[in-house]
Amino acid sequence: MEDTYLKSQLKLRKAGQDEFKKNRHFYPLLVQFGVEGLSDVDAEKIQARLSELGEK
Repeated sequence: MEDTYLKSQLKLRKAGQDEFKKNRHFYPLLVQFGVEGLSDVDAEKIQARLSELGEK
């Protein structure tokens, strides 16, 4: 997750946005994109992922 944060921060710096804080910006974006992604997943894929989590 740290690598994803740093890559996102670098992308924004290159686009001219200097401020990108982990708690204020990154984590809310992570949740938002996760919720959006989950809304498109069918029940079978959700059950498969839950099974994978249970094995760990």
